[in-house]
Amino acid sequence: MCLIVTASCEKDKNVIKQKESVSNKFFIFINTSLVYLKTNKLYYFNNMNISHKHRMIWFAPENTGGKITSEILKNCDFSLYNTENSELLPLNYETYSKSNVIPIEFSDYKVISNIRNPYERLFSYFLTNNLKNIPLKKKLYPLFKKEFNKWLNFLLIGEKLTVKVNDFFIQKRDGDNYLEKWVFNERTPDYFIKIENLREDLNQFEFIKSFDEESLNDLITNNKFIKSRGIMFDEMYDFDVAKRVYVFYKKHFYMCGYDPFSFTTEILTDDEKISFLHDIV
Repeated sequence: MCLIVTASCEKDKNVIKQKESVSNKFFIFINTSLVYLKTNKLYYFNNMNISHKHRMIWFAPENTGGKITSEILKNCDFSLYNTENSELLPLNYETYSKSNVIPIEFSDYKVISNIRNPYERLFSYFLTNNLKNIPLKKKLYPLFKKEFNKWLNFLLIGEKLTVKVNDFFIQKRDGDNYLEKWVFNERTPDYFIKIENLREDLNQFEFIKSFDEESLNDLITNNKFIKSRGIMFDEMYDFDVAKRVYVFYKKHFYMCGYDPFSFTTEILTDDEKISFLHDIV
């Protein structure tokens, strides 16, 4: 089993070409120490999503439905704001920011954040970066599960989701390169948009009434950004790795009502549930 990753900077700095070995048409990203940021550095680090009209800021953590949400919010007076030169830019699924920085001058703005079941979110992140659009046969699930848990166990280190990135995207933050953990220690959002409950959660905002209801329903129902690969996150987690995810994102589970035991379809005993929630990782 082999995967060769090459990066071409001629047309697009974040294009990653994948080549599969002749001996095996299925490949997995074995090198767990390498994760590429897909987002242009400018948009990721220097911009934020904002609506001055509604006095709101929108957070879009990775793999929480940011693309479909951006396509909705761009029609509701949200823009991309450059924090370096104060320029307002068009918001869309290619440019929306994943930054969670709030400049002091906007500290009184309300904050909206997308959110997703942490187990599903991290599995989706793994699929997005490693499997791409390659179909996965069911007989390969055990091998894929093993690699996923290996990758995730490596990723959940300390207080950050630790990753290494391609040199073009390196952004120094106190000597570390990492994707945001998104535990909202500095600012807890005022509103959440659960990707599992997108249409209903959007109804809590008055500004959504400016969006044609039929068009909105059609956009969500025919979400062009959904990629169905026929493999579910609740089939992939080892007990101990799921527990680490729970500890890492405990705040998400309790703030947004996610089930701590949703990592599996198996019926856990009371002792297993107690161990999962309370034993030290």
